[in-house]
Amino acid sequence: MPRKPKHPEREEWMGEGHKLLADRLFKPAGHKLPSKVRYSCGFPGGGSPRKRFGECWYPAEDSDGWFNVFVSPVEDDAVEVLGVQCHELCHVIVGSDAGHGPAFRKLALAIGLTGKMTSTVASPELKAKLKRIARELGKYPHQKIDLGQRKKQTTRMLKCECEFCGYTVRVARTWLEYGAPVCPVHREEMDIVPSGGDD
Repeated sequence: MPRKPKHPEREEWMGEGHKLLADRLFKPAGHKLPSKVRYSCGFPGGGSPRKRFGECWYPAEDSDGWFNVFVSPVEDDAVEVLGVQCHELCHVIVGSDAGHGPAFRKLALAIGLTGKMTSTVASPELKAKLKRIARELGKYPHQKIDLGQRKKQTTRMLKCECEFCGYTVRVARTWLEYGAPVCPVHREEMDIVPSGGDD
């Protein structure tokens, strides 16, 4: 019978990881992590989901004061997840105005992150520390999402245009079997634009 994971939920696993990272990496570097950091496994906004592995959202002035850190579901390696947490926690400490500038760079290097600051990687020394932390936490309870398995959309919306005023709409091919839409201005049936003239 397979052993029950130490931390069965991803967010719980990352939360426990937060405590260990705070104590073993950030505290020795002279920084105290805020305790009000929520973790979620979810796609970071903007950019390619294949290239963005984390994102930090700062608390709004009228909010409850929590930071929200997202770790991409395309990652399931425990050491890599902890590395993403390290990067995002640097953002938590230096603040939203710092970006990936000098303050971020100084802290990132101090805890062992290296490489391009917009996409840091763990130095060999940091990786060794993260491996020890990962062993304590147990298996990261997540199976990565394979973006290559996502089916492409096959339904193509066709463009219809009024010949008098240029009013345009897009319609599923299925609905065109019942007839083209009517222009709301001229009350005339609209023309279906051939695919070569579609934008």
